[in-house]
Amino acid sequence: MIRVYIRTSTRKQSVDMQIETLYKYLKVRGIEKYCIYIDEGVSGKTVDRKYYKQLVEHVSSGDIIYAFDCSRLWRNLQDQNSAIDHITGVGAKIITIIEGDLSTERGHAHAMINGLVNQEEIKLDSIRSKAGIKLLQDKCSTGEKVWNGRGPDKVKRSNEGYLKMWENRKRKQL
Repeated sequence: MIRVYIRTSTRKQSVDMQIETLYKYLKVRGIEKYCIYIDEGVSGKTVDRKYYKQLVEHVSSGDIIYAFDCSRLWRNLQDQNSAIDHITGVGAKIITIIEGDLSTERGHAHAMINGLVNQEEIKLDSIRSKAGIKLLQDKCSTGEKVWNGRGPDKVKRSNEGYLKMWENRKRKQL
């Protein structure tokens, strides 16, 4: 059976590009029947995704899984290696448009390199986000900026909340 996996990290992102690209890719190869699994608004840094889990549970010998690239399937190198071992171990293949056939040495090597980059990008994104939030908190606490959103604790607040946090932080430092 042909299986197709599509994922976006946020609901703001569209699955359209992946769907259209994979549709054309499969059509050129004469593949018109397939089962599609779509996880929208779910991070790839975890394999705890509803349709990803179904895909892995359903895969069997002779199946081929298609995805746009490895980052749509995984953002964690350990999860990637474990999944590739499991899927190829049952006699199925994984083919991505970017990395190619992951059951070949070249495809697997390409996936490993991209997997390292994807995993590192998750770490860098987290560092950048935390630094940006801290800078905004500090500017809000001094009145330099106005906060119109939720804090890192997901509680909606105005500058007053950050002014109180700033005061508490200053007291702790004394």
